[in-house]
Amino acid sequence: MKKYLTTSLLLCSLIWPSLVWPEPSPWPQFQGNAKHDGCSEIVFPDSFFLAWSESLPTCNISPYASPIVGEINGEEVVYITTDDSVFCLSSEDGEIIWHYSTSASIGYTPAYDYEGDRLFFPGGGHLLCLNS
Repeated sequence: MKKYLTTSLLLCSLIWPSLVWPEPSPWPQFQGNAKHDGCSEIVFPDSFFLAWSESLPTCNISPYASPIVGEINGEEVVYITTDDSVFCLSSEDGEIIWHYSTSASIGYTPAYDYEGDRLFFPGGGHLLCLNS
């Protein structure tokens, strides 16, 4: 009985993590890896061309804010913060899908949860969360 229990626990400990945790990310942490060197094995094309450009209604994009890429209903989107708003744009054509205004100053890069249904950003001394 003890041997059976030990074997069962060993098998569960090997199988359970693959059922619970998602697939590993190719960029799992800040700066990409444990060295934090920002290096990636992704091969980029030799050149890029301007695919689209979008003017945002509020004009001050913070120098501390970077766009982030997410997904809504299978469509790749881009989130960007301005001085007092968060925008969600289609990555395909730059069309504004939605935007949220706040009276608080934002100015930093938003973050979204792993499931992609909540967006977090600082504003006016608070942590704000938008839920889909």
